[in-house]
Amino acid sequence: MLTGLLVLLYSVILPGCQNQHELKWEQGDNYRRAELPEFNSQNVGFSALSARETNIDFINTLPEDDIVENRHLLNGSGVAAGDIDDDGFVDLYFTHLNGANELFRNTGGMQFENITETAGVALDDYYSTGATFSDVTGDGKLDLLVTTNNSGTFLYENDGNGNFSLIKDSGLNSNSGKGGTTLTLADIDGDSDLDLYVTNYKQQSVRDIYNPRDLQWNRIVKRSNGKYVIKPPYDKHYTVIEQRGVVGRYEYGESDELYINRGDGKFKQVTRADSVFFDTDGKPVSLPKDWGLTAKFYDINDDGFQDLYVCNDFWTPDRIWINRGDGSFKAIDKLAIRSLSASSMGVAFSDIDRDGHTDFFTTDMLSTRHSSRMRQIATEEPVPPEIGAIDNRPLYMRNMLFHNRGDNTFEEIAQYSGVAASEWSWATNFMDIDLDGYEDIFVTTGNAYDVQDADVAARISQGNFRNWKEAQETILTYPTLKLKNRFFKNDGDLTFTDKTDDWGIDSRDISNGAATADLDNDGDLDIILNRLNEDAVIYRNDVSKPRIAIRLVGNNQNFQAIGARVMLQNGDKIQQKEISSGGGYLSGSDPLTVFSTDLNESYNLTIKWPDGRKSSYKDIRANHIYEIAKPTDTDSIKSNVSESDSTFFFKEESDRVNYKHHEESYQDFKLQPLLPYKLSRLGPGVSWIDYNSDGIENLFVSSGKGGVTGIFEDDGTTFSEEELDPLTDPATGDQTTILGWKQNNKVHLIVGSANFEQGRTDAPSAYHYILNNGKVIDQESIPGVLSTTGPLAMADYTGDGFLDLFVGGTFNPGQYPISASSRLFINQKGKFKPDTNNTGLLKNIGLVKSATFSDYDKDGDPDLILATEWGPIKIFENNEGAFAERSSHLGIEEYTGLWNGVTTGDINNDGLPDIIATNRGLNSGYQLKGDSPLYIYYGDSDRDGRLEMYEAYKSEELGEIVPLYNMNKVSTSDEALNRKVSSHAAYGEASLSQIIGADLERVPNKDAATLAHMLFINTGNGFRTQQLPSKAQFSTAHYAGIADFDGDGNEDIFLSQNLFAVPAQSSRSDAGRGLWLKGDGNANFTAVDGHKTGIKVYGEQRGAALGDYNDDGRIDLAVSQNGTELKLYKNISGKKTLSVELLGPASNAWAIGSGARLVFPKGRKGPYKEIQAGSGYWSQNSRLLLFGYNEEPVSIEINWFDGTRQRIKLEELPEDLQLQVEYSNTPKK
Repeated sequence: MLTGLLVLLYSVILPGCQNQHELKWEQGDNYRRAELPEFNSQNVGFSALSARETNIDFINTLPEDDIVENRHLLNGSGVAAGDIDDDGFVDLYFTHLNGANELFRNTGGMQFENITETAGVALDDYYSTGATFSDVTGDGKLDLLVTTNNSGTFLYENDGNGNFSLIKDSGLNSNSGKGGTTLTLADIDGDSDLDLYVTNYKQQSVRDIYNPRDLQWNRIVKRSNGKYVIKPPYDKHYTVIEQRGVVGRYEYGESDELYINRGDGKFKQVTRADSVFFDTDGKPVSLPKDWGLTAKFYDINDDGFQDLYVCNDFWTPDRIWINRGDGSFKAIDKLAIRSLSASSMGVAFSDIDRDGHTDFFTTDMLSTRHSSRMRQIATEEPVPPEIGAIDNRPLYMRNMLFHNRGDNTFEEIAQYSGVAASEWSWATNFMDIDLDGYEDIFVTTGNAYDVQDADVAARISQGNFRNWKEAQETILTYPTLKLKNRFFKNDGDLTFTDKTDDWGIDSRDISNGAATADLDNDGDLDIILNRLNEDAVIYRNDVSKPRIAIRLVGNNQNFQAIGARVMLQNGDKIQQKEISSGGGYLSGSDPLTVFSTDLNESYNLTIKWPDGRKSSYKDIRANHIYEIAKPTDTDSIKSNVSESDSTFFFKEESDRVNYKHHEESYQDFKLQPLLPYKLSRLGPGVSWIDYNSDGIENLFVSSGKGGVTGIFEDDGTTFSEEELDPLTDPATGDQTTILGWKQNNKVHLIVGSANFEQGRTDAPSAYHYILNNGKVIDQESIPGVLSTTGPLAMADYTGDGFLDLFVGGTFNPGQYPISASSRLFINQKGKFKPDTNNTGLLKNIGLVKSATFSDYDKDGDPDLILATEWGPIKIFENNEGAFAERSSHLGIEEYTGLWNGVTTGDINNDGLPDIIATNRGLNSGYQLKGDSPLYIYYGDSDRDGRLEMYEAYKSEELGEIVPLYNMNKVSTSDEALNRKVSSHAAYGEASLSQIIGADLERVPNKDAATLAHMLFINTGNGFRTQQLPSKAQFSTAHYAGIADFDGDGNEDIFLSQNLFAVPAQSSRSDAGRGLWLKGDGNANFTAVDGHKTGIKVYGEQRGAALGDYNDDGRIDLAVSQNGTELKLYKNISGKKTLSVELLGPASNAWAIGSGARLVFPKGRKGPYKEIQAGSGYWSQNSRLLLFGYNEEPVSIEINWFDGTRQRIKLEELPEDLQLQVEYSNTPKK
């Protein structure tokens, strides 16, 4: 607490300021504070200060001769910020690639003087790259560390007066050139002094060491003992990797270096023998030969220990090392992070949504502009992942934003958040630029040569060089890439808005290293840039909102309190920041923390010091800077253990089933190269069906081609796999939906069968099996057509008492996205006959991904609802067995999308079925801008008999509809493209109409105007729309199921998520792990994450089914995954519900199509629930209706499938909370 008499200590005058402000320090207990100017306006932005204004006349020059000799020098140099002479002003040190480094002393008022010579830190002729100030000698003075491209790392000791001495026996590697880059420091072993990690790139590329002829495959690779190996001396530079028949050679980088501080400013390098680094299996490993660009120590998992994130270039993935608390590190769990930036340049950490957990951001090279994306070619992983692969981490050329779910696993949401692209990017930092309480993102950009330019690369690849020098000089033929540095405003809802053009920086340059510091002591952070071949520049922060600045003073060995965490709180508003050293791209910032405040509020401050102890302070005031010293008392509680809740809502029991979905590989992209995803990977579906009439519902899982249907019986201990010939014979094609019903004392099963991989359109669309006592006694097939079968659904839509069948056509093989035809079949006492009356209505109806029957208008008959891809949710109203489409009349036709799943449920307890529909989500490469939808154009434009397609969107840059994919990819489908378009640059500037040579109005097309997962809330005369919560939008979803999981009387939603089977240029959708959305009965939903629910399904989830398999009155869950294990979850925490079994007449004994709701005192009613055969996505839920409640119901209302209505009084609930109601065809009420 800030107590004690405040005493005027001393003042600091800011010389040279136009508006000089005197900082008057006041002393308190373990702290001092000074008042800042009275900031209280809304100004936000920066002013670029020139060398003339600051006297910083430094240019990081790099001549062309040096570039030709060593292209790695293009990675640039950095800047270090720190108060080297303890005069209250932050000084700056710039590293130089082709000359002396320079140190500038801050004399106040944004004025600097060059003291390099007297300080002794020029380090000339060393190709210096990275630098940071940090007290490694433990004397309370900032020492200087510098990395070089060619000569290792140097340490200068500071005497406290701005004079430095080179420590030649520091223990740091200062003799060999490993292409050193970034330095980061932290106390990793708990001994209070700062240890050091140095990233290494490589001094020179093999392209600058060897003649191109020497690097030809046959000269460096040979076959030995059945394997490919690299010949000496090239084995120092290359490795060969073979994956599933694909062989590639990859150039090594250099291994990084970890140094342990011995306590006297001398370091000991860690080796494998020291057993400091361990893989995910706990085995000791050496640091790999990666392409290291940046590393940063930061407490990623909030346990009080400094973890390590390492950014790597090219094919070597980022390394995330978790500190085990003893100074050793273990690789982060494989499933904690699902994908990575392909060429990570920088990393920054923050709590972006103020939920108390650490999030982080990495930079890459994706352009924001269509023309550049089409011209700049990204690297692709050469081998697609295996079917069912879950724990691999693909690399994508774009920025990544990792949001902590709360259990230190991360969902990657950069595309949702709007920060996936920032051009060719280097350094990044989180800082609250506009002082609104949420940290914004700053990114440096630019490159001397745009080496991704596909046109130049194509010319160079022809290899017509007269000599080696000419080959080396090809680097100079790439265009210069000067860009604006980027700013992204944090909107506080996990989205960001690009403010590059609004926050005052208009210049285009090549900015590499960047540091932040309060250079003018006004309590905000300025930005300092080291630019290539251009003056270094300061961005003065001109924000004029109230703020609080915090600087910590630690113990003697760690006087900057590196590793401490600062938390400022006002009510439920918590801002926090960790103090770090180095870790910016090639740079180190000053560790001042700045928080947003309200002018007239007071705040509570909590410091968690590096040793785990905490100290708290009250009455922290706006517009003050506080310098807080670590207390010497021992009363604070030491705790380095983060609290976690290990009680899950569901218990996983997947091992009781032990079933893996069979999926064979199929070459979808050879058949149609521009497919948006693999059409062969749509399954499986899941169903709960009592096939043997023993009163226990069995679990069914559909199989891929060549596999067998999974059928499981629960014996109380395990789920035994059942054989049911011929259903469990190997499938001739992908099985889709499995439906079951009971008719005239026989159980019927119908299994959808896709013709896509069978190569024949006359293959049956589905198989119908009739069972008696669990044995198949008869079977028939539903005749095949061109359309590939997807969803099945059943209901008695003809009103004759028997369940009729819908067979959905998902696509036509080889003709995607041409609309497929769906069909209806009338059940004539067990035999299915085509419904000729409705046939025309469903011909070419669309790409139907999911279907369900629901009496949406409550008129007593089932209506048909379809989810279509590249189309809307379609509603067909039933009028005595004749359907009429009502989508337009009901106001939902305009919501075209990439719909996957659909189901209905009463989410607002008004008795009307609402619609829940799943889509691609808002976290993919498909990003809609304004009112413009996503398009897909198709046709055989070159008349070669193959259908071409072009996914497209309206470019804000060009104002035209343009293709989504680049020229290389499109040409795999359109072989004439190279004759139509002269270059990648021309392709990037052209509209789709110009590319295909046709008026788009005459080209067949479809569109998707919304990508969000949606609620369509039934108003009785139409539907109003509402997006599902943001967390649901982070991944593609397929199945949607509605049930009251917690038994509170309100319907919840479960979503199955993820999509991996996408083309190489597209990021897979992997941020989901199955999501429970808890409902409040008013159509509002809150996401409940996996560390609370226990549901953690990391693969490509497809169908799922709800049921109470252990008969305890709680909704359990089975979730399928394409190509891998089925997941089974038992509900162990929900309130026990009332289980209602409706018993229909013999023709529909399971009462499919019926619904019910509870009635409570004073006329209040609960949600209306329907029994459906087919819903969600290719699945069938249990036929039992489970009703949660908060007060005892007085009656139950039943709407039978034939329109009969019944109300039954409940004098008291059954003791076992299980209720059976037999069908009664009493008159409608």
